[in-house]
Amino acid sequence: MKKVAIIFVLIMFFGCKNEEQKRIKVVEQKELVAKMQFKSNKKINITLALNNIIVDKFQSKNISVIEKVSTPNTVEKLIAYFGENNISNNFTINFGNKTEKVIEMQSFNILYGKNEIIIMPKDIKKFFNFNKYVTQDESNFNLITKKIKGKHTPIITLKKYVIDKLKK
Repeated sequence: MKKVAIIFVLIMFFGCKNEEQKRIKVVEQKELVAKMQFKSNKKINITLALNNIIVDKFQSKNISVIEKVSTPNTVEKLIAYFGENNISNNFTINFGNKTEKVIEMQSFNILYGKNEIIIMPKDIKKFFNFNKYVTQDESNFNLITKKIKGKHTPIITLKKYVIDKLKK
């Protein structure tokens, strides 16, 4: 009788363990990656930020990647990684608050999982909203930052529909 009870316990133990293994769900890890190719006429601290990332019901977080460009008028390649499964509807690029500058954006790619969107200079306004401190020259598509009443916070924000496309 003891042997039957031991066999029964072993069957239950291994049977339940297999049930638990079947419940484990494979989750694809996705990472938001932004790639920029640009040059600026001045030294620049450029900040790519992903804001209001939902952590749980009570918390959110922000991730900023800061690139210091100390050689003006040379093509820079910036790649920013925002970590696995971090995504939000608020992605911004700040071009630095110290001095007015001209940024020649050559390309901007943003990836999330298997989805990638490539943005060329002539299409920047289709994909980004500009605040009042940034304008785009319509002839060469350069981004121009400007001071207004002594303030200078040039920021462009990725439009929500772009993030929605990346999430699909």
